[in-house]
Order: sequence, then structure tokens, then C-alpha cells
Amino acid sequence: MHFDSKGLYDTSCNSDDCPDLDQLHRQIQARCSNVANTIQDASLASCIKKKCESGKITCQKTCPPGWRGYYDPSNSGNGANICIASGSQFWSQPDPSATVIHEWAHQCGWEHGMGMGVPNDPGAR
Repeated sequence: MHFDSKGLYDTSCNSDDCPDLDQLHRQIQARCSNVANTIQDASLASCIKKKCESGKITCQKTCPPGWRGYYDPSNSGNGANICIASGSQFWSQPDPSATVIHEWAHQCGWEHGMGMGVPNDPGAR
């Protein structure tokens, strides 16, 4: 496990797997510092903020096509799973940290279509 430079959330990612890992950490830190202003539900914002302080990010080299990340409730210890495979949509989005916040929101009980300021909400499924 590696901790971000501020010693907050931990991650299984390393610079060999994620060439833009430092940039990703900076983006996550920026999003985390702004959670109270972007997440519209106080309870959800509080939960995501806790994930920012002690959550987990797991890098997955294999994911279903087109996925940026996912949360697996049957393995909640993995926290936010991000899809880092070459060609993954994770790296093609303008701010990949949005996926991390989105997956942590799922870990906090949020679901697609609930809005509340969670990034990349595709609407109800």
C-alpha cells in the first residue's frame, strides 16, 4: 500500500501502473478539500470527507470495457476501484479524481440518479 503525499487515503496504485499518479493525487486532494461545497447532502459529504481522510483506492488492471471505476459492495475493503488498464476511459476523462469521489460516494450508500452533486452521475439505471 502507498499513502498519498499527505498521508491520507491509501492506494494499491504505484507509478509503474499509473504514470500520472502524482497528478491524480493532486486532483483527489483538490476535490477532497472542496467536498463540502460540491456534495449537496451533509451526511454524504461527511462520509466522503472521511474517505478522503482514510479511504482506500484499489487500482484494477482488468475491468469491463468502458468502465472508469466501480465499487464492489461484496468487497468493501477495496474502497474505490479505478480501472487503470491501457485504453481505459479512466485516463481519458478531464479529471480522473471525479471517478474516485463517485466510487467513494457509492461506498457511502449513494446510488446513480440520486444527484447530490456527486460527479459523473449517469442518472437512474
